Amino acid sequence: MVIAAAAFTAMLGFVKVARAELPAIEVIAYRSVLGLPFVWFFARRGGLRVKQRGALAVRVAFGFTAMFCYFTAAKGLSVADVSLITKLQPILVAVVAPLVLGRSERGSGGVWLALVVGFVGCAILLAPQLDVGLEYGLWAVASSVLAAVAHVCLRKLGRTEDPLTVVFWFLVGLAVVSVPVTLIQAGGVPALPRMGLWPVLLGCAL
Repeated sequence: MVIAAAAFTAMLGFVKVARAELPAIEVIAYRSVLGLPFVWFFARRGGLRVKQRGALAVRVAFGFTAMFCYFTAAKGLSVADVSLITKLQPILVAVVAPLVLGRSERGSGGVWLALVVGFVGCAILLAPQLDVGLEYGLWAVASSVLAAVAHVCLRKLGRTEDPLTVVFWFLVGLAVVSVPVTLIQAGGVPALPRMGLWPVLLGCAL
């Protein structure tokens, strides 16, 4: 858990640096394209077929929109603020999980109290920054909500699918959406990032 949290924070730092120069959708495009070969190398051994295609499609849709919101928020908020706001996600997962996975996932009344306290905490955190921070803060809150749904779909997929296979198809979905949108926004193939930014983009992908 500690290693995962450290890796997640490091990725957020890389994203914030990349967002200073690139649009959110372009960072997503590079993240998916650069990450795909690595994930494919390991995922191919277990096979790439998926049984729950519907759940995978929902996971890709919500995961993509959550990532877009997250990368957008990273530009206007500090790493600490984004990390704090996205701490809402586990609470939201506890709320959404019973609706998707059944009553066995139902939490106690304390979950609802934690949710209220979490949103109040976000409001207090964003209040001093109403001019700019509120906009980016709302992007971060939206990311938490969307990511919660994506996480619940992951729980469902985990019952029958190999985790690496799910990650592979998620990256494929990201690439299918983000690459064409990047080309459309740029009016063609965009200029390549400067050399010094490539290690940062690799950090976003790994």
